[in-house]
Amino acid sequence: MSVAIDPVHWQVARWLLAGVFAAGFWHKLRTREIFVVVVRDYRILPAGTAPFAATLILLLEGLVLVGLISGMGLRTTAVLAALLLCVYGVAIAVNLVRGRRSIDCGCFGAAGDASGRHGLSAWLLVRNAALIGVTGLVLAPVSARELVWLDTVAIVPGVVAATLIYFTADQLLANRSILGSMTQ
Repeated sequence: MSVAIDPVHWQVARWLLAGVFAAGFWHKLRTREIFVVVVRDYRILPAGTAPFAATLILLLEGLVLVGLISGMGLRTTAVLAALLLCVYGVAIAVNLVRGRRSIDCGCFGAAGDASGRHGLSAWLLVRNAALIGVTGLVLAPVSARELVWLDTVAIVPGVVAATLIYFTADQLLANRSILGSMTQ
C-alpha cells in the first residue's frame, strides 16, 4: 500500500527542487571556466576530462531544470536529479575521506565568486541527503485531490519559505568559518 501525498506538498517539493537546480545551474554557467577548475580540483576524474565533465554536469542540470519547470517527464527528471545529487555526494565524501576540506564545493558559485563559495564538510552530505528526500517527494504518488485556487495561496508561500530556509542554511554553511571564529 502506497501513501499518496497532498498535491500542495508535491508542488512545493517540485518548485523548491527547481529553484535549487536553477541557482546551481546559473552559477555554474556564469562561472563556467572556474567551474571546470572546481571539477578538476575534486581529483575524481583525470584532469583532462574536467571540461567535458563540467559541460556534462551543466547539460544534465539544465535537463533537470527544464523537466521540473515544464512538467515533462517529471519521474525521469526527479530520478536524474537524485542521481546527480548522489554523484555529488560521493565526490564530496571521497574528498572528505582524503582530508581535502578546503576545496570549493562548486554548488552555487565557484572560487572567485564569494557569493557561493564554501569548502567541503559533512553538512554538505546532509544537505544533499535532504535534497534527495525532496526528489523522493516529487517521485511519490500524488493524491487525486484537485487543486483549487486556495491551494495556490498555500503553494506560493510554501515554496518561498522552503527556498528561503534552504538558501539561508546554505549561506550559513558558506559562512561557517566566519561564524566559528566569532564564537571563539
